[in-house]
Amino acid sequence: MGTEITTMQALQDKVKERIRASFNELIPEEMWDGLVNQNIDVYMKVEFPALVKEMAKAEIAHRVQAEFAKPAWQHQWDSYSGHNTASEMVGRIVREAAPVLVQEMFSSMVQNVVNAIRNNQVPRY
Repeated sequence: MGTEITTMQALQDKVKERIRASFNELIPEEMWDGLVNQNIDVYMKVEFPALVKEMAKAEIAHRVQAEFAKPAWQHQWDSYSGHNTASEMVGRIVREAAPVLVQEMFSSMVQNVVNAIRNNQVPRY
């Protein structure tokens, strides 16, 4: 046995290795493989698609913003002659999106009221 002092990291590494070896002995290999495969399946079916969707959504928003920031689009977005009125294009977009906008704005509030009524509570706004 030498006179070297073991560092805290080396000690932690040894403890981790012993714990890992103990668990490997306790869990049969086929069960371990099943757990690993199960976690991979959950990741691929739930987390990975959500990550891809989030990244795609951000990329699409960036590209749309960059496109509409081009000078060629400015006359489509600006209000008419200084009045506080939306341009024709903005008005059309709002009319088409109104059902989704209303649902997004009020669905949570209405759901809270329904839950309060179901639970015999006084709804709070």
